[in-house]
Amino acid sequence: LGNTKKSLELYLQAKKIAEAEDDQNLVNVLLNNLGTIYQEMGDYQKSLQYLNEALQNGRKRKNKLGVAIDLYNIGSVYMDMNRLNESETHLRESLQISQEIKDNTGIAMSLLMLSQIQKMSNSFDEALVLIRKAEAMVNTIDSKELKRSVYEEYSYLYSSLRNYPKASEFYRKADKLRKSIHNNKSAKRIAEMRTQYQTEKKEREIENLKHQQTVKNLQLRKKDFQRNIVIAGLMIGVLIIILLYRQSRMKSSANRLIQSKNLELQKAYEKLEQVAATDPLTKLSNRRDVMKKISYELDRFKRYKRVFAVIIGDLDDFK
Repeated sequence: LGNTKKSLELYLQAKKIAEAEDDQNLVNVLLNNLGTIYQEMGDYQKSLQYLNEALQNGRKRKNKLGVAIDLYNIGSVYMDMNRLNESETHLRESLQISQEIKDNTGIAMSLLMLSQIQKMSNSFDEALVLIRKAEAMVNTIDSKELKRSVYEEYSYLYSSLRNYPKASEFYRKADKLRKSIHNNKSAKRIAEMRTQYQTEKKEREIENLKHQQTVKNLQLRKKDFQRNIVIAGLMIGVLIIILLYRQSRMKSSANRLIQSKNLELQKAYEKLEQVAATDPLTKLSNRRDVMKKISYELDRFKRYKRVFAVIIGDLDDFK
């Protein structure tokens, strides 16, 4: 909501409670969140204070994943401060730990930011080497957001190298992914928009018919007026009545048609959504729906750093 002051107040209260309960995992999450908020506010010293505290706690508890994340966040702050050497030092350590624990997401993110550092230092060849490694790692994980970031970085690099065809190629790839991500998040909204589009299309067709009919009537009126003013007046009155009657019938028919099509579209979308998300035999979630739910849990994990589990059960002799 943009109320940073209130957000910081609540996070600090939560931190005191977590410390009192000795929930160190939650303490580190809150320290990272506080550091991120201060980074967005441009108060880099405060940001580094909280992030370094999180890093020290992680090292004490030998939480390698947490340490890798803390190092990455600190490197991000130093990059914003344009202290590239310190940023690179923290990012390379984060990369090393991520490689040790085989955290492909962390590896890809560190490589991506290291590439950005090389670009800012005008070391474009080294930046390309790093972004290619990041791309290879992103291809091993299911993250459209990271892949989009990689393509955008390619576009910036090739643009800096004045290789505009390549820059344009990767920009289009990034734009395609951006639209795909938006589409996935807005499936329901898109269905509504499609229905609305069909309705508006029918309304435009009706308006076009009205316009064509009006033009025809005006031509008839002009011809009749030239022949006989009195007869033309009578004909105009008759034509207006006929037009109003036709418009009324056309509008009523069009409304029924639009309602029918809307109902058909709604049923089709509901059926497609059910078919796309469930197994036809068991009516349970299929692979796509399960992956969607796992992706949702991964997003929650990335935000709050709380682990989750996937339990897989096998029904014997179920064929």
